[in-house]
Amino acid sequence: MVTAMSPAKLSDADKQTMVDLYRQTPATTSTLAERFGVSNSTVCRLLKTALSASEYEALIQSKRAGRMAKADAQLS
Repeated sequence: MVTAMSPAKLSDADKQTMVDLYRQTPATTSTLAERFGVSNSTVCRLLKTALSASEYEALIQSKRAGRMAKADAQLS
């Protein structure tokens, strides 16, 4: 029987890269989770710990607005 190994813990450098990418690019929690091989909830937990509540909420709203604008453009 083969058992799947759990992924290695994220390094501090990985965590910082994840925060930087979330701040500076259109990357979402889902895209970061896929890129780093972790769950979406792991990414959310990390971001909530690393960012202030107000910055986290502002980034979420910004990314949602960008997604909505992209969807509207595709419908046009």
